[in-house]
Amino acid sequence: MPKLRNLDLEISNPCNEKCIHCYRTCEQTKQGFLSLDAVKKIFSDIKPIRENRINVLLTGGEALLNKDWRKILVYSMEQNARVSLFTNGSLMSEDDIQFLSRFNGNPNFKEIQISLYSLQHEIHDAVTGVNGSCEKTLKAINTLKSAGVKVFVSCPVMKQNLFTAPDLMRYMDKAEINSCANLLIFPNSDYKAKNLVQRLSVDDLEWFYEETAKNNFELGYVWGYNQKKENIYNQLFYGSAANGILVSGDGNIYPMIGWYEKLGNIHKDSIKEVFLSHPLLERCHQIKIGDFAECCKCNDIGYCSFCPTTHLTANNGKLGKLNSDYCGFVHLVRQMAERRDAAKTKLK
Repeated sequence: MPKLRNLDLEISNPCNEKCIHCYRTCEQTKQGFLSLDAVKKIFSDIKPIRENRINVLLTGGEALLNKDWRKILVYSMEQNARVSLFTNGSLMSEDDIQFLSRFNGNPNFKEIQISLYSLQHEIHDAVTGVNGSCEKTLKAINTLKSAGVKVFVSCPVMKQNLFTAPDLMRYMDKAEINSCANLLIFPNSDYKAKNLVQRLSVDDLEWFYEETAKNNFELGYVWGYNQKKENIYNQLFYGSAANGILVSGDGNIYPMIGWYEKLGNIHKDSIKEVFLSHPLLERCHQIKIGDFAECCKCNDIGYCSFCPTTHLTANNGKLGKLNSDYCGFVHLVRQMAERRDAAKTKLK
């Protein structure tokens, strides 16, 4: 019997920002909040199928719009779950940060994840569509750091913030705040792909490479390293869906974040039965990386994260199809990484 490793809870469907690149554009993901009672029901329902040490992500929309977010966080941690909270940080008060600092050193509290798009306020605010959001988010990040709270900063890099992203990376590195620059914008979850106007071009990525090469490749880590593993072709291609489940603010059950194919609703369906018996998830438990001929002969596989979201959204949610744009991106990443390694060798 498969085990549920990851539980994603979109505890708030609404969001207080209107980010231009956001993939979360389905109409059915715009209203509703998960109550504490609903979360308790979810944990009760998954008890027979969950791994003992399950990973739980509390997210949205904007998670802090849920008036019960603190209670939900505490309850989730009490269930022997390793809990992360994903927020834009703009609603976070100093009292919230003091509350979160109570969990410093608690093994059931992983981190706070916050999205920041630029240190330049006008750039960040242009991404979020909310004036003043950069100031609030940056203040939350720095205050969390000062309070000893584990914080992780995510920076999706797009055309709007491309030229300021390197300085953001340097700032976080100097402040010793864990961060990640994501160089590929995922398509809209409604399959319309309107946000791809923000996706970086090959020329954009070439400019970014030159920036990462400065100061002896101080930002060169962004291109990653060859991570090819043994028996990789026997691993599940749709592992994120096969090993997890997503419950949205209105109780709808989906396979994973970014793939909003409705599987049921917690108010009338059993998560256990959905996870074990839904035909869509059964297929996800069967399809392996080695089932794709393109993957078997790909020289870039060590640089591929096998995140299925971009393949699914590019193919209207259909299984068994690859997104050539994503494969092309991975190929380019490998080339950049090899250029970096060759250049660093010459510098020695």
